[in-house]
Formats: sequence, C-alpha cells, structure tokens
Amino acid sequence: MHENEVAGETFLTTLSNFSCGYKWRVDCTEPLTFSSWKRLRNCLAWVLRFIKNCRKTPEERILGELQLEDLEESEKKIIVADQKIEFKEEINKVSKGLPIATSSKIISLNPFLGADGLLRSNSRITNANFLPESTKYPIILSKNSWITWLIVGKYHFDMDHYAGVNQV
Repeated sequence: MHENEVAGETFLTTLSNFSCGYKWRVDCTEPLTFSSWKRLRNCLAWVLRFIKNCRKTPEERILGELQLEDLEESEKKIIVADQKIEFKEEINKVSKGLPIATSSKIISLNPFLGADGLLRSNSRITNANFLPESTKYPIILSKNSWITWLIVGKYHFDMDHYAGVNQV
C-alpha cells in the first residue's frame, strides 16, 4: 500500500505541475483552490479512481459514478494530509508511543492514531457503548485549517444555515 501512496503522490505532483501553456495555472491538488468540501472531495475521488484504473486491465476498471467508498477514501486522505501539516509533531510522537509535549494545542484531547491513520480524540464519551466508533473517537481538526472551514461550511449549509460553528 505504501508503494501506491508514493505513486499516487508522484502522480498528483506531476498533475499539479502540469501547465496548459496559459499564463495562469490552477493547482487542482491544493485545497485552497476549492470553495466547497464536496468539490474537493469529489475531485480527489476522481483522481484516485483514475490512478487505480491506470493500474488495472481494461476489463477490471471501475466505471460509472463515484461510490460511497470512493468518497470516504478521498475524505480520509484529505484529512490525513491536513493533519500531517497541522499536527506534524503530535503525530510523530503518538505514532512512536511517546508522550505529547504539554505545550501542544491538542494535549487536552488525549490524541491517538486510529486504525485508519486519522488523529482522533480519546475522551470520556468512549464509555458510551451505544455510539458508533466515529462518534466515540472524533477526528481532530485544526481551527486554522482551510479544510476545517470547508467541512464546517458544508454542514452549516446542509442545515439550512441554522447551525452555527458551535453546533457543527
């Protein structure tokens, strides 16, 4: 799987450096070029599907609309990449089993790396056995990240602008 990620990152780097001869260029792999979470997620999902299809024979290729698994995979990749930027030191320490610095912004959240590679919070809500795992161990997002603002904006819009930042 590590080889796939490296090949995918190489492809994305090549894709982002592609120039059509125009004086301007849009980096389709840069989250700041997207104004909605849905567009960013879908764009990456299509790119990931393209990469997977390039490695398969024509008979094995996946055709048609994006599936839920494609969208979930792209969401996780986006959030993991954002967490690696925002919480680089914390992720390094947690992955090595070392304690996080007391000066860390997220020390009070008791962070850990989930099986999916996402930095998650471990709190008292884990004792609620009736809740799904994603609710028991929420994903940690940086308040200064563009990805966080895209996600909050999506849920704010989905709730007909009723919910503010505190409710989302």
